Amino acid sequence: MTNTKCQFVVNHEPQETRVAVLEDGILQELHIQRADAVGLVGNVYRATVMRILPGLEAAFVDFGEPKNGFLGLADIDAPLLMNKANSGKEDQPPTIKNLLHEGQNIIVQVIKDAVDAKGARVTMKVSIASRYLVFMPAGNAVKVSHLIKSRDERKRLKTQLRCMFEEFNRAAKPHQGTFILRSDAADIDMQSLKIDLQFLLDTWSSVLLAKGQSKSPGCIYIDLPVTQRLIRDIAPRQLNEVIVDDQQIYDDLYHFWSHYYGEESLALTCVSHAPNIFNGYGIDDEIHRALFRRLDLDDGGYVIFDEAEAMTTIDINTGSHVGQHDLEKTVFQTNLKSISVITQQIRLRNLSGIIIIDFIDMQNQHHRQQILSSLKKMMENDPVNATISHFTELGLIQIRRKRSYNSLRQILMTDCSTCQGSGVLKSLDTVMLEMWRELSGAAKAYESSHLQLRASSEMIDFVKASKVSISKTLERQFNCTIEIVDEPSFVREKFDIVSI
Repeated sequence: MTNTKCQFVVNHEPQETRVAVLEDGILQELHIQRADAVGLVGNVYRATVMRILPGLEAAFVDFGEPKNGFLGLADIDAPLLMNKANSGKEDQPPTIKNLLHEGQNIIVQVIKDAVDAKGARVTMKVSIASRYLVFMPAGNAVKVSHLIKSRDERKRLKTQLRCMFEEFNRAAKPHQGTFILRSDAADIDMQSLKIDLQFLLDTWSSVLLAKGQSKSPGCIYIDLPVTQRLIRDIAPRQLNEVIVDDQQIYDDLYHFWSHYYGEESLALTCVSHAPNIFNGYGIDDEIHRALFRRLDLDDGGYVIFDEAEAMTTIDINTGSHVGQHDLEKTVFQTNLKSISVITQQIRLRNLSGIIIIDFIDMQNQHHRQQILSSLKKMMENDPVNATISHFTELGLIQIRRKRSYNSLRQILMTDCSTCQGSGVLKSLDTVMLEMWRELSGAAKAYESSHLQLRASSEMIDFVKASKVSISKTLERQFNCTIEIVDEPSFVREKFDIVSI
């Protein structure tokens, strides 16, 4: 995010807080926290193992929420439990059955919110972050962010932190754990690092105390509110301005900033009298646009986003961009122009899991390499971990992006009650033929002289305009009267047949 102006714009209403992240004035991320659907990611819970699933090498745990959490083998603090479970059989590969048992009380942290019918995903590898450090109670090591390049600085930080940790352990109850020095710790003075270390150890002590006092599954540590969490997770040196429209949010952020970042300056502004702070920055329009399946490019091309449960596919098309004389150049230009839109929308829509990008076919290998390099370069600003593949044999690029929070579509949208989320409806011809078959079957079954067909206004208009009259044909065939009744509340595919 070097040389990029970063702004947070915070809109607060009684039931919802929205935080827009703008980079150079362009909306890149939207974080939403609703009063009746607060995200659980980052919270720590006392949990009870409810069911072991050996076939999946996983377990379901009750952590105090309506749906049990899913705990996979990879998310179990295996080294710690193996000492208890294996009794000297360390050479055996760990399995879910010899690490956990039903009824066991454990500490877990939510790493992925519940989605639809799936419960939250949890981990026993708990981590708690502060400004300069990340603390994980498992293990016993000091690590440094790869973003700190200087060998001397890495050595200085590791040495000083180890000394501080040993000093704390001599003065108080010994702790164990792993510390990761974040990128913002570069060139930091040791007093500030000591304050961070004390905060994390005190926080973890309070978590253990809450677990001991808790008699049933439930939350024992709540992560920061969305506004404060975002400030914590982005290096303050990269944050230029925060604008809020609520006085209480302003006061909370001011005290949070003063406590964590002391004398460092931040342009924090409250515009509580603004009618709609998002409109002033064009944010609501961008949110609306991010819900479209199709986004048009300036040159006439367009991009299609299809978000499904298994993966998201992104398809680029030339559209009306026909270029001049060189097809390969036209295709390359359209693909290149689409990258800024794709990378922005991946972050804004919070697309995660497997993402497949189907660029327009290019024969020129140099063009392919340029597209891949440009995509990787544009994805560097994404704070979410993502792995980008090379072009496959089919000309596709695969991205695996870490999934934590629900996507924008999952938060703001719900499946259509008519199409049940498929995005398509039966054609008018198909529904009319279904009516024909149902009416024919009803005339035979009821042996009635009077049938009533109730259907939507759209279908009745279509039936009346049809060259073949359903009612007259069936009336002659079965010697009955068919009455057609308009039901304005019916959708296209819904109709009823009643014997009068």
